[in-house]
Amino acid sequence: MVVKRQKNNLASRLGDSVRKTFEEKKSLSPEFDTQAGLPAGIEGGIAKLVDCKFLQVAAGKQNAGKDMFFAAGIVVSPSEYDGVGLVGLRTQISEPLYDTPTRSRKTVDEHLEWVMNQLKMLGIDMSEMAIEDLEDIADALKEQRPYFRFRTWAGTKQEIENRGGKFFVGTKGPYATEAAAKAANPFAGTEPRVQHNWNGACEYIEDETENSIVDETPITLPLKKSKKTKGVVVEEEPEVEESDLSGLAIAADDGDDEAASQLAELAKKAGIDEDTINSLEDWTSVVGLIQESEEAEEESEEESEEEEPETEEEDWQPEKGQVYPYKAPGKRKAVDCEVTAVFTTKETVNLKNLDDDKIYRGVSWDKLEG
Repeated sequence: MVVKRQKNNLASRLGDSVRKTFEEKKSLSPEFDTQAGLPAGIEGGIAKLVDCKFLQVAAGKQNAGKDMFFAAGIVVSPSEYDGVGLVGLRTQISEPLYDTPTRSRKTVDEHLEWVMNQLKMLGIDMSEMAIEDLEDIADALKEQRPYFRFRTWAGTKQEIENRGGKFFVGTKGPYATEAAAKAANPFAGTEPRVQHNWNGACEYIEDETENSIVDETPITLPLKKSKKTKGVVVEEEPEVEESDLSGLAIAADDGDDEAASQLAELAKKAGIDEDTINSLEDWTSVVGLIQESEEAEEESEEESEEEEPETEEEDWQPEKGQVYPYKAPGKRKAVDCEVTAVFTTKETVNLKNLDDDKIYRGVSWDKLEG
């Protein structure tokens, strides 16, 4: 049964003292374990990009307000390593975009060069891009969700050494006291952190008949985007996929009020009234009604299309097996691509690049040339 908000709920029990904290923190991005749960020693791993962005260091942290780059992917292969299940775990990289005198890359120019190389390895041709395109390039990559190779490793544990009353950590030092050495190198004496190296985009054929990928990213509804810059296009608001609806239902049935609110809103948009929603036993049943409503709408649209007189401009749609020129985000020119699947309701297609067999999913019909 759908859970309704009660007057004597958690908020009232916690009191007004925590309300300010909730309001301040509710819009902040989630913070994931930077170790991502992956063990060191993975070679030739494959992951799928799920996040790519430029952001500013959060308030209250060191270097607050300064820019940095962040990207994350979810592992699809290998399924396990050294007894640890890997599918669905995160691999992520980040890079400051400000001067860091104590690091191997010390200047903002060196950091930017590293970031640009990562973007190029993920398939972006930057030869005709401008620096103003960087954020849109990241958005386009996140939309494209390419597969890429990665590896993990850990360095040697660095102990604090006392050399004649001076303290060293590896090659860094001397420090006057052990406490000073520890303060300058907070990970001294601890096990080395797992490092993640990404090695560029690759091909990977996902088994679409099974839910082989478990994305641990928090469930959110798609946000509207409409950005167009030189060579980079971010498609407008995608529809909520069936797997997203199922995830929302599971979260709502487990007591997640935000997921329940999102599902209730989607149900209303699908024409399901509140009384019907409240009469159902769980949110999975609500999702079932939403999907039934969408299927009925698709059938109605197909019937309308059959009844309407054909006009070359309005009734055109691509067909499976046809070949069209298509210019992918970040590419300078279009290439011939074969249509491998057609989605009439969404007016999108899946394409296969005839030069390198790369797969493009969810391409809008109006992006096809010729």
